[in-house]
Amino acid sequence: MPTLKVFVAGLPGVGKTETIKSASDLPLVSVEKKILGTSEIHVMDYGRVYLPPVMLYFYANTHGEAPSTVWPRLRDEMQALLFLYDGTAPEQAARAHKEFTSCISDYTGAVVIGVSKIDDPQFSSGVYDSAVEAVGSRCAVLPYAGLQRDSVRVLVDEIIRSLSNTGGLAWPT
Repeated sequence: MPTLKVFVAGLPGVGKTETIKSASDLPLVSVEKKILGTSEIHVMDYGRVYLPPVMLYFYANTHGEAPSTVWPRLRDEMQALLFLYDGTAPEQAARAHKEFTSCISDYTGAVVIGVSKIDDPQFSSGVYDSAVEAVGSRCAVLPYAGLQRDSVRVLVDEIIRSLSNTGGLAWPT
C-alpha cells in the first residue's frame, strides 16, 4: 500500500491541530518524531487516514516554531506540504506568505494551500484572494472549514491528485 507523509504548516492559531483531527481516522495524538538522519526529536501532532489505496500520515509542529524553521529538517521525508492561511486574520497574510515562500523555494513535492475558517463570520475573502495572487499557478489554493471532515478531505484529495498527476505517488499495479 502506498503511503504519503504530509506536513501541515502555518502560523500559530491557523488550525493545524483541528485540520489533522478532522482528517484523521484516529484520535489526535502527540508523537515524538525523530528527524531522519539526525538525533533531533520534535513533538508533533499526528493523525492518519486510509483512503484506498493510500495511507496518509499527517504531522504538524506543536512548538510554535516558524514553518520555515521546521520544514527544512522534515521535507526530505515528506511527500507533501499543506500550508494553512488563517482566513480570519488578514493582518497575518503577508507573514504567512513569507513563511510559505521560504518553505517552497526549492521544494518540488506536492503543495496545497488551505485558507481556513471559511465557516467563521470573521472570514475575509481578501486572505484567500491574496494567497491566490501570491502563489500564482504554483499550487492549488482552497478555502475550507477545519472542523468539517468533508471540507478537509477536499484538501487531502487535492494533495493526492497533485501527486498522482506528477508521478510523485506510486500506485499499485
